[in-house]
Amino acid sequence: MSPDLYLGFASLWISYFLKVAVACLLCWILAALLNTPRQKFTLWLGLLFGSLIYWLYAVSAFSASSLSLATAGGAVLRPVSQLPHAFLVPPRFQEATLILGRVLGSAYILGVLLLAAIGMCKRFRLRLLLRQGIAPSAGLQYLFSEMCRHFGVRHCELRVLPEVISPATVYWWRPRIVLPQICEQLGESGSLEDILSHELAHVVRRDYLWSGISDAICGLLFFHPAVWQARKQMRIQREMACDLAVVSARPEHRADYAQTLTRIARLCLPRKYPVAGIDFAAAPSLLRHRVEAILDGPEKSSRARRISRALAGTALLGAYGFLCSAIAVAIAFVPSDHPQSASVATLPNSLAASVPAHKVRRPRTQTEAQQLIAESPAYRLPSASGPSAYVPETSSGSGEHALDDSPVSNGPLPTLAGPKRDSASVGRTVESVIVSTVGTVLGGGSDKDDRSNKRK
Repeated sequence: MSPDLYLGFASLWISYFLKVAVACLLCWILAALLNTPRQKFTLWLGLLFGSLIYWLYAVSAFSASSLSLATAGGAVLRPVSQLPHAFLVPPRFQEATLILGRVLGSAYILGVLLLAAIGMCKRFRLRLLLRQGIAPSAGLQYLFSEMCRHFGVRHCELRVLPEVISPATVYWWRPRIVLPQICEQLGESGSLEDILSHELAHVVRRDYLWSGISDAICGLLFFHPAVWQARKQMRIQREMACDLAVVSARPEHRADYAQTLTRIARLCLPRKYPVAGIDFAAAPSLLRHRVEAILDGPEKSSRARRISRALAGTALLGAYGFLCSAIAVAIAFVPSDHPQSASVATLPNSLAASVPAHKVRRPRTQTEAQQLIAESPAYRLPSASGPSAYVPETSSGSGEHALDDSPVSNGPLPTLAGPKRDSASVGRTVESVIVSTVGTVLGGGSDKDDRSNKRK
């Protein structure tokens, strides 16, 4: 596979990482503007789905580039000048890029497979744990049936497990609620009714299904911290949403419900018991926030405040959409220089490297050489005229011999492959050269006689 393809995927990955990180920061701000835990839960769930869709787009783009590369047999280079942030990698890193890309790709696949195996092991252990459950007492079963009818839940079972300490909810198609043996001691008190209301709220919201989806998304995008943060916030908001549902149904039992929550959380502090599904006392570190939310009650806001928050949220979403194009990053290798002329390519490597490109002479073609010879000074000399002109009566053949045997010629003249000249013009040219030479010699002699007479 080509290193350019790995650089193209690296640019997609960096853009993905930055955009998801900025989206996580945006969700933090938007969560502060929302009122209910249900809205906040939906916000973080939307972040997870958006991250998954964008990642699938990046992988599909990489797969399409790989397919086109395999079909065309060459690298598909991506233009980087159109993106706001372009980084160039020296060409000597091509081999390292190829090796690093393969290593990271293999590590990602191994990470996904490892997390999938861990998830399957947890599901298998949960199935084995549920086989140890026992049926509840008759009074507890009657209370549970009445509450299921009140919440509109069907096909839900109640099991008592001696190995667990905290109540939990498992499955979503045929849900089951798991209670520890300590809940049998509570009887039909208000605390047990609050616990069952909390767990039935999870069933109505299908939180186990959303929990499985969030776990799968985190398994695919395990390399991004924002995804794990979104999953954590989803768990917090789902527990607070169920707490709010219990308090809304029985506002007079706020303090009792808070006391029950702290009691179960205190029993679960060692965290040595097996966790089954969605735990009632999940995240003991958030116990203070849950108790405060239970005792404070729902927040009331005016209409003007809701409108201002909606406008602020819309402005933040618009700003993020505007910044998405500016966050795009492109990476490519440094483009190679333009190839030099053919003459430089024929030189030895050491000589071609030492001679500058602008000083290398391009060899003349045959047509240019003929033009230069045709425009030589010998052809531009004027022919002799007047009565003293000597015109030899030679044929074309004698003219050619005179050209070959000329005394002013220091060597043989090159044979011209250009347009032919007639023998008369060649004879006149030789004649003009001879006359000019003789005139120069005679003129030089007369000048010497004149200078000698003046000295005398």
